[in-house]
Amino acid sequence: MGKMHIQTSAGFEWDMDPAVMDDILVIEDLAALDQGDLLKVPEVLRRLLGEPGKQALYEHLKTEEGRVPISAVSAALAEIITAMGDSGKK
Repeated sequence: MGKMHIQTSAGFEWDMDPAVMDDILVIEDLAALDQGDLLKVPEVLRRLLGEPGKQALYEHLKTEEGRVPISAVSAALAEIITAMGDSGKK
């Protein structure tokens, strides 16, 4: 299976390997997120996008003040996960 191209509504684009979802550590981190552990957000992004992709997302979402809003990162992560699930249905 090749790379899948994702694009968020905020305009972030990245090519990722859909096989990353075949990892129990991703599932555990997603379960922790679902339980409200927001500290797992960076780890989930790193597992899904790799460190370069995570940093590229942060850079894309960075405000003029140099902050990366948690709400924007959370929205992007939700879109990425949805896109990955939708690709598995095709």
